[in-house]
Amino acid sequence: VVAEQERLLGRPLMSPTIDIVLMWFSKPHGVRVQGQRFLSHVDYPDGNVVSIAAHEVLHPPIPMDGPVAKRVLEVLGRDSLFTRIVAEHDKSFGYNSLEGLLNEDICQALDQIVSERLGVARPADKRWAQADGGMHVLAAGLYGTLKAEGYDKTGGNLERWLADAARSGKLSPASLHPAAAQVLGKPVAELWVTPAKKA
Repeated sequence: VVAEQERLLGRPLMSPTIDIVLMWFSKPHGVRVQGQRFLSHVDYPDGNVVSIAAHEVLHPPIPMDGPVAKRVLEVLGRDSLFTRIVAEHDKSFGYNSLEGLLNEDICQALDQIVSERLGVARPADKRWAQADGGMHVLAAGLYGTLKAEGYDKTGGNLERWLADAARSGKLSPASLHPAAAQVLGKPVAELWVTPAKKA
């Protein structure tokens, strides 16, 4: 897991190992504690534990207070789709800011690639259609773009890739929305449908 993460991030992690603490009371999510230690449920199948490890250790994938994250957030902040998702999604899922959504969805795009390479991935379209009310459209768009460019095979420096993506238009609605639509198997106009409010 760590070798794959380092290959995609383009930088070393703190340690070549991951500590997994199995608990009875961690459902429904894995939770990063500190460093490369995370909690998982004792009855999760091995594939789930690998997928959780592939995800949790990535947080944050880039410095979220750095210039690249700020530039990406500036670009995404002009995209009405992602600002609507942040505003309209079920707040109990978390990711209640564009920064939180960006942090999470970069990690989800990368963990999907890691899980695929390790043979434990769920199909990307089903994963993002079902998770958290379908709000992770950004993850699908990033994943689709990375895969289309072969980044999943070559790896690289993620921060540099994101800086280029923000500059070159890869994060614009004209590029990112169709990439997400292709992964999710939906028309662009249906990538996000405002959830019905409970009475």
